[in-house]
Amino acid sequence: MLIATNSFQSLWKRVTLDSSSTIRREQERKLPYIKQEKRDVLEAGIKSVVDALRQLESDDAENNFEGNLNYLFTSIINRAYNVSYPSINDVVGVLECVKQEYYARVATPYEKQKAYENGDVYLEAQAHVQTQSIREQLDNWTSTK
Repeated sequence: MLIATNSFQSLWKRVTLDSSSTIRREQERKLPYIKQEKRDVLEAGIKSVVDALRQLESDDAENNFEGNLNYLFTSIINRAYNVSYPSINDVVGVLECVKQEYYARVATPYEKQKAYENGDVYLEAQAHVQTQSIREQLDNWTSTK
């Protein structure tokens, strides 16, 4: 079983519970939030890649942007990692965390804004479920009398 600790500090430790239920540290890693100096080094490459994706998009009316992005991510992963169980585990973990972070930081605020602007469809569903529950409770109450 994996446990992440100190998630809001500069380091986190990946630990496992071994068969005797004692905790041992497997490895120490940096959190994904990297210092500005490292971001600055990566930014030129990121800009170049995004520019290339936009160029492909403008050159081809039937551009498959998602396919291009998938190819890009796959190529980076294939070049950065050797094929082994720990690497596969690391890559899947990174991709899952990227997905969750994107959803939390981008999709959730977007959905909340749209629900505010257009009305929350789940309020209607919630009201329907609550109404059904009240009817069931009344039915149960009247059938016991």
